[in-house]
Amino acid sequence: MKSLFVSALFLCVLFCVAKAGPCIKAGTYFDIHDGDIKTVTTKNGINIIIKSFDDPAAWSITADLDEDCSAMVDFNVPNKPNPPPVKLLATVWTMETRKGMKHSIEFTDPSGTIAAPGVPLNVWIKGDAPRSPNLTTSTTD
Repeated sequence: MKSLFVSALFLCVLFCVAKAGPCIKAGTYFDIHDGDIKTVTTKNGINIIIKSFDDPAAWSITADLDEDCSAMVDFNVPNKPNPPPVKLLATVWTMETRKGMKHSIEFTDPSGTIAAPGVPLNVWIKGDAPRSPNLTTSTTD
């Protein structure tokens, strides 16, 4: 009986990791709010790791993904400029059109400090990183 319980627990862990793992696609994400790029990776399918794209050694954030592919993210880490005053809920989404799919991460504030719970504060869209981490280009007339 004990081995049956251990087997069932092992299968549950495998299912949860398998479900959480594929939901986050590692790569570069365009941060719509900050106007820059973040590098997002995962460790063992159960953690999301976020770093600055232009200087990965500057700061790093690790958060645990749950079974719904969401994580509470605390941006208040050393060397991270202008962190929000509260932890944000990051939820991984897949967007699909007839032409293909894109992956995104939506940020909300469940505490209601910045905006009402559930209201999107920011969205990061996965894409190919440009040669320069600066997303804006200035032109002169």
